[in-house]
Amino acid sequence: MTQVQEATLPVILQGGSPVTDIPMYCSTTGKDVLAKAKTGTGKTVAFLLPAIEVLSKLPSSQRSQLRSSINLLVMCPTRELANQVAVEAKKLLKYHRSLGVQVVIGGTRITQEQRNMQANPCQILVATPGRLKDHLENTPGFSTRLKGVKVLVLDEADRLLDMGFRRDIEKIMAATPKDRQTLLFSATVPEEVRQISHVAMRKDYRFINTVKEGDEETHSQVSQMYMIAPLDLHFSILYDVLKKHVADDADYKVIIFCTTAMVTKLVAEVLSQLKLNIREIHSRKSQSARTKVSDEFRR
Repeated sequence: MTQVQEATLPVILQGGSPVTDIPMYCSTTGKDVLAKAKTGTGKTVAFLLPAIEVLSKLPSSQRSQLRSSINLLVMCPTRELANQVAVEAKKLLKYHRSLGVQVVIGGTRITQEQRNMQANPCQILVATPGRLKDHLENTPGFSTRLKGVKVLVLDEADRLLDMGFRRDIEKIMAATPKDRQTLLFSATVPEEVRQISHVAMRKDYRFINTVKEGDEETHSQVSQMYMIAPLDLHFSILYDVLKKHVADDADYKVIIFCTTAMVTKLVAEVLSQLKLNIREIHSRKSQSARTKVSDEFRR
């Protein structure tokens, strides 16, 4: 069990104190939680596990109604993170065959998502806020299904707000029951996150900080440098830097950010002609193509 899970699970489950014995059963009376936790610390399991236990222990008389309602709603800032959370949820549902998870994200056909949610169990829905708002406005019966939400999760809340999703989030929250349990996980807790926590959560919510005092943010541990150069020299300098890095590290992985999709496509084509092993991701690629490249890069 990670530090994040040890600190948050007892509170999420039944409102107990962190770092205590975790109850062997679960209820829907757990506290609302704002947890400060870094990425890669097991936070996904920390919010999925207790929520799944809540759903699995619903009375059998309610099981037949599960298909029509969404009981756990997870909002993520990016499509990639939403897919990762869904994969983790499916692993945890291995012994809960009656429960199902669906993903709704931009870049995919909304009609296909509508069919998936209608034809398959969808007690757990993982989504990006923009696409979730689309379903709320355009999918018949979707707002009714949100009335069944028992647990609402904002994963990487700071990034959600940085990306300008606050209005969408507030509209979605208004469509869910007020007596839900709300969990916010965030690597940082700036003022905007605190503001949304006051709107989203009950007054007696718990703040749990799993980031040790003095811990550096990830970006401060990475060597950083920059170079100012004329525009006409940018590509030749980039190519020289890449050649040196490839020569120094046989297991190299490099991400190059470009200003537009067209520039990204051009840079990828030229570097490919120069015999570099390169893939491209941008808005003009289909979501399936982007997912394939992303998965390949992470291997």
